[in-house]
Amino acid sequence: MNSILIACRQLIAIFLLYTIIINNVCSATYTAQKLMGLQSALIGHRLYFFCGVTSKGTLIRDLFFLDLSSSFNIANPPYALASTYDSSEFPGCLYSTGVVGGSNNATIVVFGGEIGETRFNTLYTIDTTVNPPKLSGKNSNLFDGRPRTRSTIYSVVSNGIMYYFGDDESGNDTTTYTLDTRLWSWSSNIYPNAPASRREFTATILPDGRILYIGGTLLDSLANIYKVE
Repeated sequence: MNSILIACRQLIAIFLLYTIIINNVCSATYTAQKLMGLQSALIGHRLYFFCGVTSKGTLIRDLFFLDLSSSFNIANPPYALASTYDSSEFPGCLYSTGVVGGSNNATIVVFGGEIGETRFNTLYTIDTTVNPPKLSGKNSNLFDGRPRTRSTIYSVVSNGIMYYFGDDESGNDTTTYTLDTRLWSWSSNIYPNAPASRREFTATILPDGRILYIGGTLLDSLANIYKVE
C-alpha cells in the first residue's frame, strides 16, 4: 500500500514539474521594445499585445501579454511571450484593428493595417485556446463585401459581431461594415445618421448598443463626438 502511495506521489510531482516546464517554455519572459501602432486584446486575465513597429522601423511579429491576475510593478511590467510568427505566416503591420471574437470568444481578430505606404484588408485570427496561440489567415474568397484596404481605423465588437467604420483614403465612405466572427461573413449598412468618415478616432460600444465615435481626423480637420444607433 505504501509503495502505491509513493508511486502516486511521484507521478503527481512529475506532472507538476512537466506543467511548470511547459508553461515556462510557452510563456517565456519577454522584453518589450518601444513600440507604436500596436493593438491589444483582453482575454480572461491576459492582456495581449500584437502588431506594431519599433523606433528603428522593425515590424513586430510577436504575440506577448501581461498576466493581470496578480499585482506587479508598473515600472517593470512582467511581459511574457505567447508566440512568435514567421514572416511567411504574418508579415506584421501597424495601425490595424483588433477585437476578441470567434465561436469561443477567445480568438483575436486582426484586420487591416499598413506597412510603409501600403495598406491592407487582410484578415488574421489568433486562437488563444491552444498553446502556443495559433495564427490563421482567412481565405480571401470567403470575404466578399469586406472594406477595401485601410488603416488607423478602429472597431468594436458585440456578441461576436465586429463593427468597422471609417475611411482613411477618400474620406467619403460612411459605410459601417460588420464581420460575424463566428460565421466569418461580412455585411454592410449605411446608417442615415452616419457621421462623416474619419480616421484615428476612438470607438466605444455602449450597453444599449449605440456606438460612440470620439475625435479623429477628417482628412484635413479634426472631428467631433458622434454616436450611431
